[in-house]
Amino acid sequence: IPGVPAGEEPKVPYPFDPTNPDVPVTPTPDTVIPNVPGYTPVDPKTNEPLKPVDPTDPGKGYVPPTPDDSGVDTPIPYVQNGNVVVNYVDENGNVLKTPVNDETDAPAGKSYDTTDNKPVEIVTEDGSRYVLIPSKTIGTENGTVEGGKTIEITYVYKKVANWIPQIPGVPEGQEPKVPYPFDPTNPDVPVTPTPDTVIPNVPGYTPVDPKTNEPLKPVDP
Repeated sequence: IPGVPAGEEPKVPYPFDPTNPDVPVTPTPDTVIPNVPGYTPVDPKTNEPLKPVDPTDPGKGYVPPTPDDSGVDTPIPYVQNGNVVVNYVDENGNVLKTPVNDETDAPAGKSYDTTDNKPVEIVTEDGSRYVLIPSKTIGTENGTVEGGKTIEITYVYKKVANWIPQIPGVPEGQEPKVPYPFDPTNPDVPVTPTPDTVIPNVPGYTPVDPKTNEPLKPVDP
């Protein structure tokens, strides 16, 4: 146990079958390796984390590994735990969404994968739309937890603006929004609209290009 001087560590007796004394007995949940907050005990042979007695409450301790020799002590190492946090920001570093704890107090060496916490699009409370730019991701999405450290992965998003039809009779701020098409692999280059992107028709009016004042082409002439 970290912080406990050599020779003062607690001892957890092996289970023992007196009718077959030379054969190690597989531990049961009644035999417990103590929990130490911030650390995880591991099997000294495989370095794999021990299984908690109660998977929902590691504080109840861990099931020890089966000993090789019932007459020889087995030291149980503890490894320091670590964390993995996922952040979401725009291109200026502004936070778009509350960070997500992908791994919390996980044993060092455990594999992590943050791609299940990677939304392609984020819509903020004010209705603004942001689209993921994969090439700008900061950090390693797949890796292993490092003891005593918090690994951070940051996903970066670009704000995608809209066409805002100035429909007669609709109050300012209540106009519909038609999002621009967007190519996340080439985020700085505007995408030419397709017929799937539609500016609504208003009887008696024709929408025009705000730069040239030319009438827009109907989807179906």
